[in-house]
Amino acid sequence: MKALTFFLLLIFSVTKFEELKTKKGPVHIKADKMTILKKEQKIVFEGNVSLKREDIFVNADVAEVNMDEKFENIKRIIARGNVKAIQGDRNAKCGRLEYIADKEVMRLTLNPVIWTKNGVVSGEVIIVHIESEVIEVEKAVTTVEPSK
Repeated sequence: MKALTFFLLLIFSVTKFEELKTKKGPVHIKADKMTILKKEQKIVFEGNVSLKREDIFVNADVAEVNMDEKFENIKRIIARGNVKAIQGDRNAKCGRLEYIADKEVMRLTLNPVIWTKNGVVSGEVIIVHIESEVIEVEKAVTTVEPSK
């Protein structure tokens, strides 16, 4: 009976964590493997990781999701390895993307590049303020395409 109870608890946990919440809405996550580290308030997703929230899509090799004390809301997501992100007509790639939930900010590092139909920008660190659509770039290199 204990084995059945544990199995049902595990199934419920996996289903519950397929959709995690931020204050701005749910984040849907898929991966080959998921490890719940309850004491560390963290969930680690590995292999073919796919995250989606509203119009933001992120793919990576690994994603660590840090949860609040009640294990109900996301505080931070760190995606690493072959990170690719899409939001509207904006595309990005980098080695590491950190999403800070309470600030609604994405911080891209490890060779970050963002491009749209109007141009490309790269730098050491790129910070995207999601709500205001302000983008800050440290040590920026950019190419702007003329309008057609």
